[in-house]
Amino acid sequence: MKSKLTAKEKHLQDKIVKLQKDNNILEDKFKECNVENRKIKLDNIKLQKENQQQKEWIERLLQYTELSEKDIKIACEKDKNLSQMFGLFNQLGALTRGVC
Repeated sequence: MKSKLTAKEKHLQDKIVKLQKDNNILEDKFKECNVENRKIKLDNIKLQKENQQQKEWIERLLQYTELSEKDIKIACEKDKNLSQMFGLFNQLGALTRGVC
């Protein structure tokens, strides 16, 4: 035979159920915030990389301002050749990955 709960016990039991529901809601919100936080961190890393590239580009441009016109043309040609060389290395890497 089941014993009946007293009013105080019933009240405590109801309170426990409500607190468990509230806790579950807060855990869900925490998980959502965690996911959003990870996205923001990834965006931040991406923006930091872009920022670093822009700083390097600005530094290179500032170095060009100290050069003569002839030196600027030589430096631009050098940068162009390096860019083409890296492009070829990337293509070669893609080919070797595709073959193996």
